Amino acid sequence: MVAFSEFIDDLKLVDLPKFTWSSLRDSPSYSRLDRFLLSVEFVSRWPSLIQHTLARGISDHNHVKLSISSLSWGPKPFKWFHHWGDDKDLLESLKKVQGS
Repeated sequence: MVAFSEFIDDLKLVDLPKFTWSSLRDSPSYSRLDRFLLSVEFVSRWPSLIQHTLARGISDHNHVKLSISSLSWGPKPFKWFHHWGDDKDLLESLKKVQGS
């Protein structure tokens, strides 16, 4: 374990501060077993990083997801599903909205 800690220190890696594991008992203990180790440069470039703990699978460990909360991809494009054209009520509603 000492070698791993030295490795992290030598590379100046940082850990996002969030517990990712729980014993799921009445009085649970928490730990950061599943984690991301990131460079200072990476964290500086993306300051709004969020580490999400996802649902457990078969293992007693959680999947961990890293996301950037402030990243905006712009408005979502409109999607048209062909079966909507068969719905006469929907088509009438769209004509009313378009005319207003």
